[in-house]
Amino acid sequence: MSILRRKYFYYIIGSRAIALLALLAIVGCTSDDAALSEPIPEPTPADGKVAVELALCVSPSQLATTRQPAHENSSSDAFDVTQLSGKYRGIQGLTLIPLNSEGAVLEGSFPALNRQGETYHYFTDQVTELYIGTSRFLCYAKATPLTDAEEADNVKRKFKNGSIISDLGDKAPSNIKFDLEPTCTEDYSVATNLAEYLTSIATHTSWPTLTVRTDFLGLYSSFINESGKIAGSSANIKALVNEFYHKVREVAVAGSETAVEEARTAILTAITTDVTYSGSGADLTITNLDGTTTSKKREGYPGDIGLPDGAAAMKWDGTKFVNITEGITGTPLSDHKRFVYPAELYYYSSSNIKTSTSSKASAYTYTQWYDKTGTSGVLNQYDEDDAVVASTTRSVAIKDPLNYGVSCLILTMKADAEYNETTGKWYLQDNNETPVSVNLINNDGNKSFPLTGVLIGGQYQQLYNFKPVSDPAKGSTTPKPTEYIIYDREVSSGIYLNTATTDEEVAALIPNYTLVFQSRDERPVDIVLEFENNSDVDFMGLGGIVYRGTKFYLVGQAWPQPTRTEDEWHRVFTQDHKTTLLLSIQSLKNAYNVIPDLKTAQYAVKVANVAIRSWVDAGIKSSDLYNW
Repeated sequence: MSILRRKYFYYIIGSRAIALLALLAIVGCTSDDAALSEPIPEPTPADGKVAVELALCVSPSQLATTRQPAHENSSSDAFDVTQLSGKYRGIQGLTLIPLNSEGAVLEGSFPALNRQGETYHYFTDQVTELYIGTSRFLCYAKATPLTDAEEADNVKRKFKNGSIISDLGDKAPSNIKFDLEPTCTEDYSVATNLAEYLTSIATHTSWPTLTVRTDFLGLYSSFINESGKIAGSSANIKALVNEFYHKVREVAVAGSETAVEEARTAILTAITTDVTYSGSGADLTITNLDGTTTSKKREGYPGDIGLPDGAAAMKWDGTKFVNITEGITGTPLSDHKRFVYPAELYYYSSSNIKTSTSSKASAYTYTQWYDKTGTSGVLNQYDEDDAVVASTTRSVAIKDPLNYGVSCLILTMKADAEYNETTGKWYLQDNNETPVSVNLINNDGNKSFPLTGVLIGGQYQQLYNFKPVSDPAKGSTTPKPTEYIIYDREVSSGIYLNTATTDEEVAALIPNYTLVFQSRDERPVDIVLEFENNSDVDFMGLGGIVYRGTKFYLVGQAWPQPTRTEDEWHRVFTQDHKTTLLLSIQSLKNAYNVIPDLKTAQYAVKVANVAIRSWVDAGIKSSDLYNW
């Protein structure tokens, strides 16, 4: 973790005001000599409080690993968002909650901080009132979001930076909660328009004439798919009606079957009504589903409501197509309300204090918070360890630095494909056991299967200590907590379904970075990779045809390693740690065009390698990064 030290001084007037202290820096001392020379008032306990100096640190390098992350790519936005690039982004919303030895919340009021210098990795406040008996602090803050012109769009900003909903309540630890924010806006107007469009085709009055023919009856049954659901995204429906148009058109009709021919023509007209298309006859292609005469919006679903394409599904209910938004009998599906933004970079500490009966203002010129081998650190100057604020206390230091309350998933993936010497290409089998080249270059010269999203399960509401809530006791009537699924659509560019057979090729794979909550002990975490079929072929997956221009999903699971003695290996994700996963795609047989209920999914992804380690030290590479 990064080390960030700064010096701040606040002067607070009023018996109930509790001030808070400061932030860090890296080069050149810019301390305020006048502030340093200001006399500290003698401790005069009033209303059970005493005026003290207070000091706090944000992850100094002396306390963090110096090991750099593998596959460093400092040009990646995701790399900056996760702060693995070394770019400290500053923190905001800093909250300190003082506790006594019984864990009781003590009154506190913390004003906004003003940075005084860019020299140190810690914050200080020269006049703060703390209750006598204070022995511990809960500390929370979040990183300042990255900003650019695009982030005027609130949804794009949240997908990029993540979003955590904090509920500090009355600040009692048992009432503090953190949740990931749902992505779904639940505005299904576009989905409704899509369903109406499909229904207008399926219920056309010419169908009774056509269904007297077995071949047309088969087409109709395939179109409505009475036995299950169909992929309901705009991209999938456009691919479906394009295919259906040509299947209907190509069925042979004898010259004497005038009524059938007229009916077929009417169906083709229904498909092309109120949409945009190019060409004619065998070359006709529907290019845009938006209404040309009704102005009905049909493109962009479900991305328009913050969901992955695979979350969209529709079902024929006997008279019409209906949109499916949650799992129902016979159609296992991940409920729309379970999809959430990634976590944002959040800081947390639960720490005892050190105290002294004398002022430590002179120590604030030290460049280190804690000196492991000497005495030059600020924390080294305090007299009482794991102490309690007394009437004689003059200086207080919150011992443990603010570390990350979230975890970071660093994911790389490769295809475990078979090489064909005749064609010189690598292949994976689809559900029809047809070989599909994974390193195809399409007609536009682009690689065929780019990674467009990562979905991560195992996400639960977090308690005050950034650990997941537990299930209720056996026999309890309390419902189990909801397991949420992160949808990370801001993936690193340049990741494709491709092969990597040598150590050098694996090392060169581009990683994706996603911030996540700590997962549960001894529980697996579902991982879903979202690809786009930009190839020039359709292929068959487990859930149906994966059309060109549509998304498909490959599912896998990551498991803890309980045989390891280190605590962090007993779960997939641990706060203030990063988990590196190398995933291997086994085949396309179990490719889904609709994301299934992950607990019933057939896996196509294997975890080939896993590493868990402390978060990398960042924040000491540039001094022009501190935006408090």
